[in-house]
Amino acid sequence: MDVNTSDITAHTAVVSWNSSAPSYHIEYGIRGFSTGTGTSITATGNNVTLTDLLEDQAYDVYVYAICAEGI
Repeated sequence: MDVNTSDITAHTAVVSWNSSAPSYHIEYGIRGFSTGTGTSITATGNNVTLTDLLEDQAYDVYVYAICAEGI
């Protein structure tokens, strides 16, 4: 899955991806964060806007396809 960012401002960014799963788990945090400790959101489309980002910080974003309940 290709993951891209766009419309980046001081406090927001749009993350998009190309996949056809019914829903997605997105986790993000300041670059180098440990997975499981970041901010988690769920999406049903192929993009999401990250908000409340800290200015002048780099972020890591992980997008996981949820193919079935509980996975």
